[in-house]
Amino acid sequence: MTRIHRAGLALLLTALVVPAAHAQTSPDEADQRLVAQMAKALTNDAPSQYELARMYEKGVGTPRDLRLAHLWYTKSAKQGYAPAVERLATWDADIEKVERAEKQRVEQEERARQQAQAARQAKERAAQEAKAKQQAEAEARAAARTRQQSEAAAKAASERAMRQEAAKRKQAAHAEPPATTPVAAKAAAEPAPVPAAEKPEAKADAEKAEFSANPCKGPSAKFMSTCR
Repeated sequence: MTRIHRAGLALLLTALVVPAAHAQTSPDEADQRLVAQMAKALTNDAPSQYELARMYEKGVGTPRDLRLAHLWYTKSAKQGYAPAVERLATWDADIEKVERAEKQRVEQEERARQQAQAARQAKERAAQEAKAKQQAEAEARAAARTRQQSEAAAKAASERAMRQEAAKRKQAAHAEPPATTPVAAKAAAEPAPVPAAEKPEAKADAEKAEFSANPCKGPSAKFMSTCR
């Protein structure tokens, strides 16, 4: 079998066997397989170097590492292993495509993160504005109630003062004496006239007239038998 035939057969076997093995390999098995491939690759076995490069490229049993993948592809290709040579022929274009896809993925994730953050901030801002509006409305209502209460209290105090003043005026009006005219005031200020003493003659005439009308009221009534 020629070298080219062997390379083609190896490529065919790799294409058929490796995907199935990767699909059915558990994490522990992948780790063990990586160790086994590494041991064979270090013996300068070209197919093992190619397989190890594929494991680094795909991230099987190890974190993805394109630098190490390219290194082992190169080692395998230097030995003329056809799958490694073909892989390196398209490596730059494929890596560029992968990097472009990775960049797009990162950018999409960043845009999605920024959009989610903006939406969250907008929601928080709307909630804060709504809360501030409710608080302002509550404060305005409280201020209006306080103002109404103050106005009502001032009105009640004013009405109470007016009633008290009216009651005082009414009480003062009842307590004051009636107003007098200047003539009456002058007459009240002048002393009352003293009656003049009666003349003796007039007094005697009056007593006589009274005795004639009623003999028992006179001074001599005690000597009269009819008045006893």
